[in-house]
Amino acid sequence: TMPMFNQLKRWRTALCLTTLALLAFAAASCTKEAEPVKIGILHSLSGTMAISETSLRDAVLMAVDEINAKGGVLGRKIEPVVVDPNSNWDKFAELSKQLISQDKVDLLLGTFSSLLNLPASAVAEKFHMVYVEPAGGSPKMFNRGFQYLFFAQQATAPHQADLFSKWIKNLPPGPRPAPAATP
Repeated sequence: TMPMFNQLKRWRTALCLTTLALLAFAAASCTKEAEPVKIGILHSLSGTMAISETSLRDAVLMAVDEINAKGGVLGRKIEPVVVDPNSNWDKFAELSKQLISQDKVDLLLGTFSSLLNLPASAVAEKFHMVYVEPAGGSPKMFNRGFQYLFFAQQATAPHQADLFSKWIKNLPPGPRPAPAATP
């Protein structure tokens, strides 16, 4: 199962790279030419979410390095502004407002948890700021009629297994995991 896990991790990193590049492209076309594209990154590097968030932050920074090494987006570098909400629900809203008002970011990149994305995306919506939810997928995120919320995950939480099952069924017989034995 380890090769399958590594393949999923590479797929998530590729999705992160693609999403980041597309959003940076959009932001670059809307902001002043000489300035870098500033992306506010809300990732808990401490607290209960630190393990998954650190991996996501590393993937994002790797994507930024790759994009910047190739000249940036529309000739402009990407400048990540990483903040650590410490897995605290209230801090996500507070730090979102700080990134928008004080740090003057061009867009916000959220976290893996819908619970934590809920307050941050509400702040972003209030300020008409693009907010990318890279994962989470709670239907509650999308029942609010937000116009500035973008979802980078392949499906909402109730349908994650559908896509994963389809992917496994399409694997060649060798790498495909065998069904669990029934007792």
